Amino acid sequence: MFPSATASNAIIFSAGGLTIMDMVKNGLFLNISCVLVFFVLNITYGNLLFGYGNYVYAESNNMTMRQEILVS
Repeated sequence: MFPSATASNAIIFSAGGLTIMDMVKNGLFLNISCVLVFFVLNITYGNLLFGYGNYVYAESNNMTMRQEILVS
């Protein structure tokens, strides 16, 4: 995500006030910080909003292929 997508940054870039490396550094910071924020919000509010704790896993008595190979 480059911050050049906004009109004001594009104008400043075309005028020579910003370089590509400035936008790469800031864009990388924005990407990493957004991923971390969404991860923390998902952990904290995910159960409240989406009911992660109420999910019931189906029980299966079938052996996986790896278990079958190990048994035989």
